Amino acid sequence: MIKFPRQISSEYFEFASTYSLTEFSDKLEDLALKSRTFSVSPNLFVILLPGNQFTVKTKVGMGPWNSALFGIGTSVILKGYFLKNNLNETQVNITVAPHYLFAVCFLILPLVFIIMLIINIGVGQKFLEIYTLIFIMMIGVPAALLFVSELSKKRLLKRFVSYTHLTKIP
Repeated sequence: MIKFPRQISSEYFEFASTYSLTEFSDKLEDLALKSRTFSVSPNLFVILLPGNQFTVKTKVGMGPWNSALFGIGTSVILKGYFLKNNLNETQVNITVAPHYLFAVCFLILPLVFIIMLIINIGVGQKFLEIYTLIFIMMIGVPAALLFVSELSKKRLLKRFVSYTHLTKIP
């Protein structure tokens, strides 16, 4: 099994809320109603699911990663559920995951660049600039994917946590 870097794999978080279960559910319902309007603020699209579960996506975001182009849908998805814990407070468990295309591109693009390098060597081109450019792309593009994925996950989680006033459980 392939173990992906943390930036392109899903992460699990536990939060506590000062709201009761009913108040937190009402807050999510309010957010779900706001998310169906044309207002960009708070830029969250909430889908309420049965069993105190919810899904959160960004409404407006990062170009083609956040459009319906090629069925991509969104760059990051936040899934969670809330419950009453042992201390009689509302606990919110959240999993944040980037789109699967981040992982696919992270694996495939270096192979593409290696193939390009082999083809250029096989053709007999002796241009140092081409080899240097391919090598830089072979390292730079996956690094950029890691950065964009991590940034997307952090922004969505931070926006949701600040809007719902959650505190992280240590």
